[in-house]
Amino acid sequence: MTKKLGVRYERLEDLAQFLQDDSRNKQGIQFDLAYWGESEDKSPEVSCGTSACAFGAAAVAKLFPGLTVSVESSSYTNDDGKQVYELIPKYKGKMGMEAACKLFGLTDDQAYYLFDPGSYEEDLIKGAKGERKVAKRIRNFITSSMKHEAIKEITQNLLKKDPDYC
Repeated sequence: MTKKLGVRYERLEDLAQFLQDDSRNKQGIQFDLAYWGESEDKSPEVSCGTSACAFGAAAVAKLFPGLTVSVESSSYTNDDGKQVYELIPKYKGKMGMEAACKLFGLTDDQAYYLFDPGSYEEDLIKGAKGERKVAKRIRNFITSSMKHEAIKEITQNLLKKDPDYC
């Protein structure tokens, strides 16, 4: 795929494929778009004991070079009374949504559209169904963005050839 306007489409597609594959893996990350990530373990690995959103799952799985997880103590415990740690994606000195923007070359609005739970219906933010929904949205975003960029490029080329075109 091509890189236009800073968007890293190939990375977005890799994330979409990862989410699609993980949605079929019972031993994989338990998807929950409401959290970057959480675990009972300070050294989280991809397992059924780790829950994370799309971008958090990519960080825990070490899907992209330089994308890591910052493990933060939280003030809450799970149902068994065990300490739960927050897992926050980190990339090139940025954390959370800023890290997503930097890694994928997205604007704030684009990142929130793809990764914020508030941009999805409530019943589609957990489990395998939620993972597949986010993967589909990412792929639709790639397709529509690339079409928009192609049209823009064609128009610019036409205007270069004939400034009176419009």
